[in-house]
Amino acid sequence: MPDPLPVLDRAPREVKLTEMRDRRDTGILLALLLLALALRVANAWTASLHLDDFHSLHHARAASLAEFFAVLRQDNHPPLFFLLLHGMRALFGEHEFVLRLPALLCGVATVPLVWRIGRRLPSRAARVVATLFVAGSSLNLELSADLRMYSLLTLAVAGWLDAALDVLEDEGGAGRLTLWSVVGLHTHYHFVHVLVVLVPAALTLARFHVRGRGTRTLFRALALAALLCLPWYAWGFRVQLAHGLAPGGAATSPWILVEGLVHMVYLNLRLGGEYGRLVFALAAAVFLGLTALAVARLLTRERGAPGAPAWLLLALAGFLIPAWSALVAALVPRAGFEWRYIAGAGVPLALLGARGAFQDGALASLRRAGGVLAAVAACALCVLNVRDPGREDNRSAVRAVLALAREGDGIVAPDWQPRLFPHSGAWNYYAPRLRLPGEVQPVTIPYTDDFAFPVGTDLARFQRVFFLGRSIPDGVAILRSLRAEFEEVRVEQHGYSIYLIVFERRV
Repeated sequence: MPDPLPVLDRAPREVKLTEMRDRRDTGILLALLLLALALRVANAWTASLHLDDFHSLHHARAASLAEFFAVLRQDNHPPLFFLLLHGMRALFGEHEFVLRLPALLCGVATVPLVWRIGRRLPSRAARVVATLFVAGSSLNLELSADLRMYSLLTLAVAGWLDAALDVLEDEGGAGRLTLWSVVGLHTHYHFVHVLVVLVPAALTLARFHVRGRGTRTLFRALALAALLCLPWYAWGFRVQLAHGLAPGGAATSPWILVEGLVHMVYLNLRLGGEYGRLVFALAAAVFLGLTALAVARLLTRERGAPGAPAWLLLALAGFLIPAWSALVAALVPRAGFEWRYIAGAGVPLALLGARGAFQDGALASLRRAGGVLAAVAACALCVLNVRDPGREDNRSAVRAVLALAREGDGIVAPDWQPRLFPHSGAWNYYAPRLRLPGEVQPVTIPYTDDFAFPVGTDLARFQRVFFLGRSIPDGVAILRSLRAEFEEVRVEQHGYSIYLIVFERRV
């Protein structure tokens, strides 16, 4: 009779190996979280607030919830992120970093969700690469420093996918599916596009690929979410839809769509310079090639594989959501389209890219090496984005004005935007915070809704006038008046959108 002891000894050994693997996975996830946090804190600390951030701050400054909701109904967005910002400001004040915390925390929180979804990948290395694509995404990095809702939108998409996959695989998730549906629908209206694409897909997969498992759970969870969202959509969205305020972006084309997919991970390729740009472009091509390879494999060789339904849902989330959004924006410009709206697609694309890199088959070693290098390149581009002043360097522009200003100077700081929002947001926020002892703050010169000086404005009393503007057309009345009054004109650019024009009398 064989000795039973070796068989009995095997179980404790397997438990110990499992515990070691769990500890190792926890350590890896912690390291990835620390990397994501470090990059986002550095970017949040160095980046300047921009025009849309001051829109959010306008809502966060509401004196009461009644005023908050009354003003918000004139805007284009649901309330959730603005409420978070309102609460953060009420508790800790208006320091730049404090105001960025809601978006920053949402960006970091996306990382463990990607890691959790990535347990379906073929190896730990693949899981690390997928999570690294998101932790090192320069688009997610930028969104995590904004005072806007797009970082929370990305988190909601990741959470919804995580919950839906668990429902399809009969591992629970109904409560989380309801939660993330409610969060997404109260964060940005683009989440409606997410649900238009993913709900029919999830129900179809539940019906035909997993023998109906999860169908009732999906219906119940989504019905509850719809009921919870009904108050805002009946009261707030209906009014917002009627007022006709234009979206932040509307241009769309097949090329813009492809460019948007590249920017899911590799935003601002130009920061690499002449040669670095080619490296980052190559990394982006490898990344998208690996995602396409994973989808092609799903549609051909692995359609009937046990885990195929989950990956089919991720493939639809990665490619169909951006395509659907671009199509709707082309047909209905009011719907709007830009990279920030589709940022949630970066999560499934990251998972597909890692799957394409680490699945078995031809050129396996080369694909794995390509996936690792593409993830490392993404992190390197993140570092360059941290060092870059960004598209609107309002902080340096205001600092330049304060450093030059003398008694008898004036400033006009218009924003090319609806008068619904307070203008001169950057100047009014930064000037009192950046002014050093002894420095002069120029006199603010008012202007009208059509960007002209009011009748009776006396420009002759100013020795010099600073014009601080973003995307202001060159022919507006303000600029014509200043050119007619002052002989010397000097232009400085701060970031890629902020222009400081100094008008001065000739000595």
